[in-house]
Amino acid sequence: MGWFELNQVIKATNVDWRSLGRWCSVVVWISPTHKVRIVVAYSVGKSKPEGLLTVYQQTLTYIREHDLDTNPCRLFKVDFRAALRV
Repeated sequence: MGWFELNQVIKATNVDWRSLGRWCSVVVWISPTHKVRIVVAYSVGKSKPEGLLTVYQQTLTYIREHDLDTNPCRLFKVDFRAALRV
């Protein structure tokens, strides 16, 4: 199946609303009564890797810039659960 054919069955996409690239999803309509949502997610985990270009550090910078009382691991869990509920 080529991109054009696949594009015909993809009906909706969703991404991390904080623009941190932690997850994305796509809804594929198999038939009018059957659809599948494929979700790809990346959690930073509890370790604290060093380096400015790590996802952990980028998320930590976001938390500080938005004055949030959390850590990268907890922020992912709370946000991802909320996204799954929607």
